[in-house]
Amino acid sequence: MCFNTIPFAFADIEMIFNEECQAVDWIFCYGNKALANIEGIPLDELIGNTFHSVFPNMDRKWMRSTFPLWRGVYGRISLWRIPSFAAVF
Repeated sequence: MCFNTIPFAFADIEMIFNEECQAVDWIFCYGNKALANIEGIPLDELIGNTFHSVFPNMDRKWMRSTFPLWRGVYGRISLWRIPSFAAVF
């Protein structure tokens, strides 16, 4: 896969939704070496696991549809296939 050699982090995720179609978590399906380096976690500990099992203390803002900047960007992309780009520093 060409994403293995790019110099920035890349992940393929599967969203998990609740009964109200709100994104509540995701599963890491693929990640490149840069992702593992940035997260400080080996790929074999990321792939196949949920975001919150790997990062139990992480802020849930990444899923909420009311977060002002993101407006549920991951859920929006998954449900409605609306192309988006996001960068947070």
